[in-house]
Amino acid sequence: MDDKPVTVALPENLTIAHAEAVYANLEAFSQASQDVVLDAAAVASVDTAGLQILAAFIGDLKKGGINLSWTNPSAVLKETALILGMGELLLLN
Repeated sequence: MDDKPVTVALPENLTIAHAEAVYANLEAFSQASQDVVLDAAAVASVDTAGLQILAAFIGDLKKGGINLSWTNPSAVLKETALILGMGELLLLN
């Protein structure tokens, strides 16, 4: 495994309208061998579909033994995840 984690910048909109594109982007990183840092500073809009994409991605990383960490999770991302009871699942607690 590469020692240096890869940083993945999340888009401004993590919503159902953008879910397919977000998933396609994240999927490539779940197949790599590097740990992942999600930079969520730009996230301004998020819905349940967006959170489900993140949950699936995190699950894929765990299955592959890849670690995930967050940098700059936006307030809207954290608040939405906590309101929907997904904070722990998304490692945002």
